[in-house]
Amino acid sequence: MEMREIGQDTLKDATVVRQCDICEVLANATRLCHVVAGSDLEGFPLYLVRQSSISAEFGNADKVLNLYSMSWSEMQKQHPFTAGVVDERAALAARGAKFAAAIDHLRYLYMQAMVEMKGMTAYPDANSTLRFSYGNVLGYNPREAEFRTPFTTLRGMIEKDTGENPFDAPQKLIDLQNARDFGRYGSDNTVALNFLSTTDIIGGNSGSPILNGKGEQVGLCFDGNFEGLGNDFYYDPAVNRTISVDIRYVLFVVEKFGGAKWIVDEMKLVGGPKANTGSAVAYNKIDKLEKQDDRLLPTRRIY
Repeated sequence: MEMREIGQDTLKDATVVRQCDICEVLANATRLCHVVAGSDLEGFPLYLVRQSSISAEFGNADKVLNLYSMSWSEMQKQHPFTAGVVDERAALAARGAKFAAAIDHLRYLYMQAMVEMKGMTAYPDANSTLRFSYGNVLGYNPREAEFRTPFTTLRGMIEKDTGENPFDAPQKLIDLQNARDFGRYGSDNTVALNFLSTTDIIGGNSGSPILNGKGEQVGLCFDGNFEGLGNDFYYDPAVNRTISVDIRYVLFVVEKFGGAKWIVDEMKLVGGPKANTGSAVAYNKIDKLEKQDDRLLPTRRIY
């Protein structure tokens, strides 16, 4: 991108970055003003309310583009609030970089101390390497007298529906469940939604495929459970679980909810409601599952 000539009191690169930041801040403030417009503003920070003027001042693209012809000192004079937010973001990034520079060595010392204290082998570091994690579809006991079953379902999601975010299920999904219109993806009068497995994940794994022992994709991992948050440092097989969306639900949403069956038709699908796969075995017997039993869950899941 060609740089504009600007005042000597600012660096070109820094000014362009700050101008990009200030445009983002202005856009966010505009959205905020839309949210609070017409609501009870008693006690709301006055400086934010005053920012409602930006909706008119930057109501079109040309006015926003004009910001790029201004020096940073001009920005600070004409838009002190948003310039202050940008400056604070830069300061926050600097503090974060300083913390990140120190924490790696401290984490190493912490792990070294844990190894020496407990006489254990340090958990392997998978940074910059290609790793596979394997395990079973399996629930867990977070505490006494509670058991988290391995599967959730569309029916269960609708039971939680309140009509308000985040439990606001689309009406079409509710209609499909009520009509039992699951296509080839249903089982036990619903559709499998998410499942738990003993595979180990970390930040950055979201979206990774979950494969069965035949190399067939059966899900997509996207989260870990609350009890497994310590897996930055250790893995506890009793409670660490990966949360994945069942591929049957993904295909169901594409075909039945989204009306895009033509996409599914381009794929090679195996199994079905009566297929005796590991996940189907676990799902069909889940209502009868009184205790964790690996014999019901023979399929190894790998991502």
